[in-house]
Amino acid sequence: MDNRQHHKEKIKEKKETKYHQVSLKKLTPSTEYFYQVVGKDYSSSVETFQTAPNNDEPFSFVVFGDTRSGHLIHQGIIQKIILKKPNLVINTGDLVGDGRKMEDWDTFFNLSQPLMKRTPYYPMLGNHEHNSSIYFDLFSLPGNERYYSFDYGNSHFVVLDSNAPFLESKEQHNWLREDLSSHQDATFTFVFFHHPAYSTKEGREWERKMVRLNFCPILEEFKVALVFNGHDHTYHHYLVGGIHYLITAGGGASLYKIGPPEEGLIKAESTHHFTLVSIKGKNLKIEAFYPNGSLLDSFTLVKPSTGL
Repeated sequence: MDNRQHHKEKIKEKKETKYHQVSLKKLTPSTEYFYQVVGKDYSSSVETFQTAPNNDEPFSFVVFGDTRSGHLIHQGIIQKIILKKPNLVINTGDLVGDGRKMEDWDTFFNLSQPLMKRTPYYPMLGNHEHNSSIYFDLFSLPGNERYYSFDYGNSHFVVLDSNAPFLESKEQHNWLREDLSSHQDATFTFVFFHHPAYSTKEGREWERKMVRLNFCPILEEFKVALVFNGHDHTYHHYLVGGIHYLITAGGGASLYKIGPPEEGLIKAESTHHFTLVSIKGKNLKIEAFYPNGSLLDSFTLVKPSTGL
């Protein structure tokens, strides 16, 4: 086969991909709905999902991340998450090993589909997504999709992009201030971004310094309840400036060693895990679980009358 014939064969192999997106409106809160996806020569099984609760109803969500290429661990954690029956799931970034490779995303969705077909799943950009257009094609997210927010139950959720150059973006900073200012009536506000502000991982001190410089003053000003991060493949719990910072990056990627602690450290452990947050009115319970389902860490928060 000469080069011209090889080039023609390559062209023939390329196929257009069509992404489908369906909006469901006027759904009733706290209601179970059934659905089925039907296409040409294809019909899925009948699946179900639960709509978001009213403001005063309890709910829970799971946070985990850095699933990357640890497929067996990732798969096992998904099975444990399903047993917890969370209302939504948030991945703290580095969903795949290389976000520019479609085969990595195929594996990710094959592993995640038992959870994603019944539970809303919110991702954020880690460094391993490489700002790939595939990420934006595969997920339909609020706002500009790079950073966004949404309300769920009595709480407000904010997802940021901590990758360069967006970490230092004044546009993102201004958006964050405006968003937090306009949601002060939320019982709890949770913020998520990939790169942690506090950690024991050696060699990333400059990264953490830049996160603290760009994000933390705004988060403290608006009394955010909890901040969740990924990136450093461990579990960490810090309390700094009245904010609980959790690294929950044990979704599958190879683990990091625990290094010298920074001020405010409560707990650090190098282990795969996921974190469950349960909300009932002004009461908040956080539980981290090992892959076998046993308890890694637990603590509670109660919103005072002056707010968190």
